[in-house]
Amino acid sequence: ATLPQHYHVTLSQHYNTHPPSHSSSKRFAPFEEQQQQHFLKHTYSATMPVTSTFVGEKISRVRWLPDQGDSDSLFLAGGSSDNAAHSYSVHPQGHLYSAHTNHVKVWRMQRPRRTRGTFEDGPSQLEEPVQIATFNTAHSIHDLVFTSEKILLAATSAGSVMAFQFSELAESLQPLHEWTGTHYFGSDASRSPCSVTGVSVSPSSREFASTGEDGRVVVQSLTQPTPLRAYGRSTSPAAYAVKYVKQDLIASANASACIEIFSLRDPSDEPVLKMRNEPLASE
Repeated sequence: ATLPQHYHVTLSQHYNTHPPSHSSSKRFAPFEEQQQQHFLKHTYSATMPVTSTFVGEKISRVRWLPDQGDSDSLFLAGGSSDNAAHSYSVHPQGHLYSAHTNHVKVWRMQRPRRTRGTFEDGPSQLEEPVQIATFNTAHSIHDLVFTSEKILLAATSAGSVMAFQFSELAESLQPLHEWTGTHYFGSDASRSPCSVTGVSVSPSSREFASTGEDGRVVVQSLTQPTPLRAYGRSTSPAAYAVKYVKQDLIASANASACIEIFSLRDPSDEPVLKMRNEPLASE
């Protein structure tokens, strides 16, 4: 249901109610004081229309379609995960097992109009998002990303990355390709698929990088079925995020509280930089 009320946001009120804490480290106290003074000096208030809609399932990731220009519509993609079973199938041997259904969906919503930082000239209420496309899958969706060509990449719990072509005109989501066996446990001779936890598109939108519970970072071309590069080993800790820093640098974050940077120019499969989450030395 649409929320009828508007929300009035004023940063000065926020900082008066929640002042920055200076007890954590004296080293950062001058910066926090400058930050507070800056926001108090440059406060603003904006009346924003807010809307919500009930989708009836657990949404694990949402992504806006980028570069939508002056279109009156905005498009939002979402993926679901860990949905409860709603149907059952019988195995040939007589066992009963549940069939989980997850989805990749796209919604269309109205673009709010604003002038001079407020929404007063726009509609008093935003229209609810309208679902226009959906794709059913038995696997959980852990991450989504759009390319500049409006191709939507989805990271799945089956160790694969799926690609969909989204069309604004036809309001459709068409499957293009699935890179299977991208992430797995075990050796090449005996593989067990594991979840792909993150996916990122290169600035050129010609390649993408994925990472997963196997801790590997895999670089693939959107036009080729086989990987271009693969970083990491079977003993690597699980990774949960990946991001292109620039065209030839990729960062990943893993379960050992470490951010690793990989260079596509380096022939080695090892990271060129590691950054660990270590506590600052107390003064």
